[in-house]
Amino acid sequence: MQAKASDWQKVHGLLVEAAAWLREKGLRQWNPEYPSHRFAREVEAGSVWYWAGGGEVIATATLHELRPEYYPPGVWEDEIPAWYVCRFTVARRFAGQRVGEQVLERIEADAVGAGIRALRLDVTASNPFLEEYYLARGFQRHQTVEIFGEPSVMLEKPLDGKQ
Repeated sequence: MQAKASDWQKVHGLLVEAAAWLREKGLRQWNPEYPSHRFAREVEAGSVWYWAGGGEVIATATLHELRPEYYPPGVWEDEIPAWYVCRFTVARRFAGQRVGEQVLERIEADAVGAGIRALRLDVTASNPFLEEYYLARGFQRHQTVEIFGEPSVMLEKPLDGKQ
């Protein structure tokens, strides 16, 4: 479901929760947590989606059709219709229950239906678990670059439309 202005705080809460958990694990991803004012702007722009169950938000992702401005020059400067998946997270209480996998499958199906030819994202190189998570779901390593001074792995999943 596309997030509306009235949803942004509860959806942003997932990012706050994930950032705290990552800090506890000693990972630098989302540290500091994603600024609430930027998140509110993305909700207003229609880029934030969330999934709910049992009356609570269980997952969120920000989907951009344009490559994020913080990507270094030369990274995915092409004309392929793509969705850039940002700030994808699942509520911690649903970890290990395949919620993330199911949400990714939904995003992929929606992307194919919209004529999108690739899903693209970045993960911090300091979190090899996350890179392996996406590789196991059909993403391919594109290259490693620095984003905000941190080595980051750029991953892409080509979509052929045969779902």
